[in-house]
Amino acid sequence: MGNQDDVNFWDFSIGGDYYTETGGPAYAVALHHIHFAENSHSLNISHFKSDQIDTPVDTPGKIIEAVDHLVEALNSLQPNDTQACGEYRTMSEDQQSSRLGYMKCLAIKHHWR
Repeated sequence: MGNQDDVNFWDFSIGGDYYTETGGPAYAVALHHIHFAENSHSLNISHFKSDQIDTPVDTPGKIIEAVDHLVEALNSLQPNDTQACGEYRTMSEDQQSSRLGYMKCLAIKHHWR
């Protein structure tokens, strides 16, 4: 396998013919982040979940909780310098949430570096 900087990767769970930016109420928010396994060229996927999981309220707050957990882990994950990683860091610093559909777009953007 080539240099890590030359590799793009894909999450096949997002493929399909139907896409919508809306959905039902979120009891929890889980963000996935694909990264290289430590000392390896294989890929791992980590999930960062909101702390609030009992009611379908405060989706923006749940997103920020999940983003904060992801950002806490970023320094130990590679790659961690993508545009999406920068957006996660900004969201965490500013404590400003986005929609769930945009969070999925960030995960896809991260795949393409």
